[in-house]
Amino acid sequence: MILCVTGPMAAGKNVASDILTKDFGFVSVDCDLLVHEAIENSKEKILSTFGTLAKEKGIELLSCDGKINRRAVGKIIFGNSELVAKQESIVFPETESLIEKFIEENKGKDIVITLQSCIR
Repeated sequence: MILCVTGPMAAGKNVASDILTKDFGFVSVDCDLLVHEAIENSKEKILSTFGTLAKEKGIELLSCDGKINRRAVGKIIFGNSELVAKQESIVFPETESLIEKFIEENKGKDIVITLQSCIR
C-alpha cells in the first residue's frame, strides 16, 4: 500500500507519517528532503541555467560547502514565472525519479510519502 500524506506547512504530516511508521510498520519518505537531494543532483544544470543571471545580480549560487544555496536561487527566480518554470523543469523530474526509486527499493512494503501542498 502507498499512502500520501499531504497538507500545508505545520499541519501534522510528519506526525502522521511517524505514527504510520512506528505503529504500523510503514516505511516513509519526506518529499521536502527529496527535493533537496534533487537540487543537489541537478546542481550542474541549475548552475548552467541560472549562473549568468546570478553573476549579473552579484548572487553566489553555491554555499561554502559547495552545495546549491536554495535561498540564493530563490532570490533569482521568485517573482518571475518563467524562471520558476525553468527551475521546476529541472528539479521536478529528478524529484519524481527519486520518489520512484524509493518506491522500487521498498517494493512489497507499505509506504507513506509526505508532501507539502500549496494551498492559496
